[in-house]
Amino acid sequence: MKSQLNQILANYLNADKYTNYLTLEDIPQFKQFFCEYLQEQRHITNDNVDESFRRWCKQLSSGRAHHEIRKYAVYGLWYRCELKQYHIAKLLGVSTRTIRRDMRELESQLFH
Repeated sequence: MKSQLNQILANYLNADKYTNYLTLEDIPQFKQFFCEYLQEQRHITNDNVDESFRRWCKQLSSGRAHHEIRKYAVYGLWYRCELKQYHIAKLLGVSTRTIRRDMRELESQLFH
């Protein structure tokens, strides 16, 4: 019985591998995704990208980021990192209702 519980726990932790991260900065896939955005869309140089990424993460985590930037972060966390709504909401400092709304907007933009 104990080995079955260990197997269930191991599968759960593997399926939700990013839930142990406390901040956006701690998620390597998100950092890579968002830094590429900063360099391509915001024209941030390689020398300044780490500092800019930290500043944006603070704004995003506090729930104060502009709607379009938050939606881009939701896209990265949802599609690239495969996080669930509740975890994205916790990382971005907003309600799950806000995240659901952002996801609906993203789906309509991407698939219609």
